[in-house]
Amino acid sequence: MTRPGGIVASQESDESGYVCYPPQPAWERLKQLTVDAFARGGGDYSAGRHTYGLFRRAGLEKVQARVACLALSAGHPYRLWRSNRLWPFGQVFGMGLITASELDHLLQECERIAAIRRRS
Repeated sequence: MTRPGGIVASQESDESGYVCYPPQPAWERLKQLTVDAFARGGGDYSAGRHTYGLFRRAGLEKVQARVACLALSAGHPYRLWRSNRLWPFGQVFGMGLITASELDHLLQECERIAAIRRRS
């Protein structure tokens, strides 16, 4: 809670910012897996696009929003966001969203994609 005139800050993720170009099937599959797992757990991986409206409906005034998207070069650790930020694998498997062998294949493929250096 804040006092009148106070400042509220929020940083929320949005899946629309996780894009691989050119598109790669393994990347898209892991992205969808992440979105689905968050939803089954009661979360919203696209909460960022709803934050402004939530603040306004809560009665906040002078709400401002800023969107930022990073273009990451090969080797940047955030390019491996799925392979080093996935929840405990047992939980994902328990949801029935993916098999262990499919996940292993997708993670390897995404790590390969993330390491590719494009010619300028």
